[in-house]
Amino acid sequence: MITFTILGEPASKSNQRQLVTIKDRPAFIKSKKARIYERDARRQIPASARQRLEGPVAVTLRIFYS
Repeated sequence: MITFTILGEPASKSNQRQLVTIKDRPAFIKSKKARIYERDARRQIPASARQRLEGPVAVTLRIFYS
């Protein structure tokens, strides 16, 4: 079993999309808050948890919003 905690306030990545232009084409991207949370969360994943898993995998998340 792999267990770890990621600190910080989760940001909704789907409800806060921003419309930007990339190479003269409109695109929707995650909000700045969501991108920062994703970066910070990725940094908190311990090395022991960074592994490829094969077969059925069960994931339990407990997310707390303020």
